[in-house]
Amino acid sequence: MSIDVDRNSWEIPPVFKWLAEVGNVNEEAMFNTFNMGIDFVVLVSLTQA
Repeated sequence: MSIDVDRNSWEIPPVFKWLAEVGNVNEEAMFNTFNMGIDFVVLVSLTQA
């Protein structure tokens, strides 16, 4: 199972932009560490959906 996420399909909340800037954290690290405004996602196969 895999997923493709379009990072431009939602707006990142300002707090994450601020945190990246003041913490000097690159975008990849931000996405690996925080949900970046996505909240909660459940992935299942099509046969179980």
